[in-house]
Amino acid sequence: MISDTPRVAPNVALLIRESGFSDGEMAIALGTARSTINRWRRGESVPSNPVAVAALFKISVDLLLTGSEEDVLA
Repeated sequence: MISDTPRVAPNVALLIRESGFSDGEMAIALGTARSTINRWRRGESVPSNPVAVAALFKISVDLLLTGSEEDVLA
């Protein structure tokens, strides 16, 4: 589980809103419940498997978690 939910949740929520996916479509694609996707959309929680979510959006995990493609370790 991602420990920095307050920082990560807005990035995840924004990407979900902009994706055009319904909660049901995302739930089926990721093998999770619609209520879980709804919590992500509302910023109440974040994905426990960010790699799968990033793959669905065709983005990097860095972009999913930080909202940036910049190298956060540099």
